[in-house]
Amino acid sequence: MSRYVTRMLNVKPWLKPLALLVYMANDTRKIIRHLLKYGLKLRTDVIAACELELYINSLISPFYLWKNGYLTGATQNNNSDVESQVISVKLFKS
Repeated sequence: MSRYVTRMLNVKPWLKPLALLVYMANDTRKIIRHLLKYGLKLRTDVIAACELELYINSLISPFYLWKNGYLTGATQNNNSDVESQVISVKLFKS
């Protein structure tokens, strides 16, 4: 599941553009901090490299969804993927 979907789950529709910018700024900050902290160790430290991949993929998550049509389908369809996932989680917890 995309990180964008879970981040925006409880955000009101009119706040989503602002939340997207805030999350992108935070993800960029994490990437820069990680690069400054580990630098060239990323080539030898597998855990640091995986953490960096997580930060990078969190940053590009909304663009991936947009490119593949998931975001446009969710706004047009009443039973979107997000709603289906919420229903699935509720059923799983029951």
